[in-house]
Amino acid sequence: MSIQNEKAFKEAQKYVAEGITEVTERTRKKIKKIIIESCLNNKRSGRLEQIFFDEITDTYENLNRDWTRVALTETNYFFSNYFIASLPIGSFVIYQAYPDACAYCKSQHYKVFIVSNPPFEDYSKLNPTDIKYWKIATIWETCIWPGKNNFKRRTTLYKRTPAGLELRWHHERSMPCTPAHPWCRCRWFRFDPEVQFVNAEGRIKFRLKEREEEYQLWLKANPHIKERGIGTNW
Repeated sequence: MSIQNEKAFKEAQKYVAEGITEVTERTRKKIKKIIIESCLNNKRSGRLEQIFFDEITDTYENLNRDWTRVALTETNYFFSNYFIASLPIGSFVIYQAYPDACAYCKSQHYKVFIVSNPPFEDYSKLNPTDIKYWKIATIWETCIWPGKNNFKRRTTLYKRTPAGLELRWHHERSMPCTPAHPWCRCRWFRFDPEVQFVNAEGRIKFRLKEREEEYQLWLKANPHIKERGIGTNW
């Protein structure tokens, strides 16, 4: 394993099992150990499910859990973090949703994001009328970093309150990441916006083989890419 990959692997380990709720810390550590060892040994999620059942159920806690969901979601989360952590800051990735994905994930399909450091501040603690709040919101919408997740966020735009339905604040809404939710199988792939783009039909195309006007229209619709000086040196 290269030094870069080793660093990425250690970074990915930090976030394993952090979103599993209603378990003791002892159980969480055991789940984390199983996931990391299984990913190192390239075990399939189906096999991982059985390991969870054999080693945790009725051993650590009497857990009535859907281990299939835990296995699939956590392995995807681990490999997603490993992949993102292995890329240099400033790299570009594209979101790929499966054909049977949920409506939210389909809405993110073939959108391009920038690999970055996490936001400098937890904006859920800021006043939503503060301009700093919306600067950080933009980072959440256009960037990806190791450990980014949707824990405590929701895909629905409205929430129930004693006063009735209210629009969720930005920090309460789901943001692009993988997995975006339990059972999510969506993936990241590297993308080079100097030579690639997504056309109006939602297909990845090579810039040299298409009309330059199409490429420039795509850049215009993705200002977070253009702002980094992409597409201007040809």
